[in-house]
Amino acid sequence: MRIARRTALVTPAILAAGHASAQRAQDTLRIVFRDGVPNIDPYYNSLRTGLVLAHQAWDGLIHRDPTDFTMKPLLATAWNWVNATTIDFTLRAGVTFHNGDAFSADDVVYT
Repeated sequence: MRIARRTALVTPAILAAGHASAQRAQDTLRIVFRDGVPNIDPYYNSLRTGLVLAHQAWDGLIHRDPTDFTMKPLLATAWNWVNATTIDFTLRAGVTFHNGDAFSADDVVYT
């Protein structure tokens, strides 16, 4: 069967136009995990799936850089060990929660 040149040129254009109008919003990220995630609270969860989701939602005080395994600042700008069980953190200024409340040491203590 011989396909007309016009059909061969027009069909891909029509298919591409239909696909473009059916695209999803560009501000949505969908993630699928094979297993269910029982909890995304990093305090109670050590499963990789829960921790991946938690890191997308919350920042910690510091984090380990996966390229060189050094600790890097996030919500804390500096930290030093006071003794074997105590760390003194300097918190980043100007941080607010999604509802506009200011981030403070009380929030760190609460968590």
